[in-house]
Amino acid sequence: MEVAGKIAIIPDVSLDHLVNDSSFVVKDKKILHRLELLEKFDDDDRKTILKVVDNYLATALLQTTHKKLKQKADLHKTRKPH
Repeated sequence: MEVAGKIAIIPDVSLDHLVNDSSFVVKDKKILHRLELLEKFDDDDRKTILKVVDNYLATALLQTTHKKLKQKADLHKTRKPH
């Protein structure tokens, strides 16, 4: 495990990725730190925090999707001959 820990120092490669062949790598150390802190909360608090985060993510995703659809609609309006 010590050798694997040294290899995990390579940028963008986590020990979990090397050991478990994970398809997802947390590249942002601040996000990884927050996930580690989240694991320390009891189940009820963790569920509450995740519900709040899920709501923010869902809202952001909807806003992004709405913006893309609006841009497509605007693009189609400008392409139609009058």
